[in-house]
Formats: sequence, structure tokens, C-alpha cells
Amino acid sequence: MGPRNRSGNSIAPPSTSSSGSHSSGSNHLERRNYYPQKRRRRRMATPGPASAARVFLRKQRARVASGFSSLSSSPPELRRAYLLKFLDSYAYFSFSLVFTLFLSDDFGMSDVRAGIIYGSYGALVTVFGLLTGTIIDNLGVAKCLRIGFVLSFLTRVVIFATDSVGVLLGCLLITLPFSNCLGIPVLTVGIRRYTNDENRGFAFGLFYVVMNVGALVAGPMV
Repeated sequence: MGPRNRSGNSIAPPSTSSSGSHSSGSNHLERRNYYPQKRRRRRMATPGPASAARVFLRKQRARVASGFSSLSSSPPELRRAYLLKFLDSYAYFSFSLVFTLFLSDDFGMSDVRAGIIYGSYGALVTVFGLLTGTIIDNLGVAKCLRIGFVLSFLTRVVIFATDSVGVLLGCLLITLPFSNCLGIPVLTVGIRRYTNDENRGFAFGLFYVVMNVGALVAGPMV
């Protein structure tokens, strides 16, 4: 007979087996070890803004490096096209910055008249661009580039050397927009011709980057 309590019920002896305590202890340790790992994985899965920015910049640098590497096997005409685009962009934006001031100070035009001439020049660039498509197709890329840039250079020299309003307007409204249309569209045709399907997107993106760099340099230089 085992020991009894005051009410007469028998009291079960304490268990001497350590399996229950061992299993409960191990479960407690597993829970202690599991939850920190779960929280650690959760923290690793959600990086902070600074880490995400570093990852983004690393990917962008890799894409840019891959783009330049894909253009390294392109013909040398592609690099010449970029150089011509930089020079053309620099000439266009530097000329645009002083255009109306030049008309007002050197030829005594009012601001309204100078603005009308400047707006007409920009509109005629679009008009001549629609009309010179067949000329570009017939003469070819290289010949149109030579004609366009030589004519543009000579026109700018005449503009800044003449004292005649008639000669000035002829240069501004005929020869200068015509020469621009022989150069700018042909450069885009050259970019397409000297690239392939894999690097064409990066090549056109770099083309417009070069244009913006030319515009950026034109401001401080003027």
C-alpha cells in the first residue's frame, strides 16, 4: 500500500524517469533556437533602404559596364558618330543661348521679332526634316554627314560675319535648318547601322547622353 493523503486517496510516487524532463527540455531548447533563426531569416529577407540602394547601384554599374563592353566590338564609325553628335549638340545649344541676344544687340531687333525668328528657325528644322528624307536615302549616310556639317559650319561663319539682314535671314531660315536636317537624322541612322539587336538599346541611350553632355558643356562655355 502506498502513502495516502488525508482524504484517503493514494499519492502517486514521483517519476524517476528522466525521459519526460529530457524531452520537455529539448523541446524548450529547440523553441529557443528556432525562433531567433526565424527572426534572423526574416531580417535577412527584408534589407534596409541603404542596402537596397547599394544593390541597385551595383546592378546599374554592371549593366553600364556590360553595355560598353558590347560596344567595344563595334566599327570605329560608331565612335565618330558619337563625336559628331557631341559637336553638333554643343554648336546647337550654344547658338540657341545667344540667338535672340545676337539679333537684338547686333541687328537692333526687338525681343518679339527675335523670338519670332527663333521660333521660325525651330519650326523649319522640322519641315526640312520631312523633306530631306529622300535626299538622305539617295546620297547615303557618309555623304550627307559631310555635306550637312560643312554647310552648317559655313552658315554659322556667315551669320556672325555679315551685316546684312537679308543674308542673316537667308542663313537662319534656309541653309542652317537644312544643314541640321542633313546631320542629326543621319546620325541616328548611323547608330542603327553600326549596332546589333543586343546593344542597340544601350547605343541609343548613350547617343542621347552624349547630346545632353554637349548641352551641359555649352552653358558654362558660353
